[in-house]
Amino acid sequence: MAYSSRGAGGRSTSRAGGRRSYAPPPRSGGGNNMMPAIIAGAVVVAVVVIAVVVMGGKKDKPAPTLPTPAPAVAPKTPTGPPPPVIGPRPNLPADIVARAKALIPKIKIASEEGKKLAEEAIKAKQANDQDAWQAKNEEAREVYKTARDEWLEIEDQLQTFLERNPSQGWDENMLMDAFLKVESREVQRLIDEPLSVLAKTGRGH
Repeated sequence: MAYSSRGAGGRSTSRAGGRRSYAPPPRSGGGNNMMPAIIAGAVVVAVVVIAVVVMGGKKDKPAPTLPTPAPAVAPKTPTGPPPPVIGPRPNLPADIVARAKALIPKIKIASEEGKKLAEEAIKAKQANDQDAWQAKNEEAREVYKTARDEWLEIEDQLQTFLERNPSQGWDENMLMDAFLKVESREVQRLIDEPLSVLAKTGRGH
């Protein structure tokens, strides 16, 4: 049978709950809270030690050697006389040019005649006819020389013109190239070259 009693403090208590319920006192958590800090400190120390070891093991690389610049070369001072100054082209008279051009057909005819005589001279030499060979050679030379003398008059006229009308830097050859280049080459091919061949053929050879 349940009954109640009044305690000293005048409060009634129940028998059915004769013991008071209570929670155990919490444990001190100080030790557990310090563990992460200790671990973190150890990690920091380890990192510092590793960094010191790594930095101490590295050797400074030598600075790259720069190539030595080549010494400056002073520009060469040109030696010798300066190149001649060429003045404006002089005006060669038209009559000189006309006479020179008119000579070319005559020179071609003379060249053909001289060529035939030179061939006859070769045949005479092959036949061991020394007199005929020498005679034909002389005839060929005379034909070529006569034609060459006519062209020589044109060259003399160019020289005379330059003496009367001096032009800085111009000479006879330059004047010939400027006004009679084609004609002068024809004379060289038709007259001068065959004459050179005949000049190498001496008497009695």
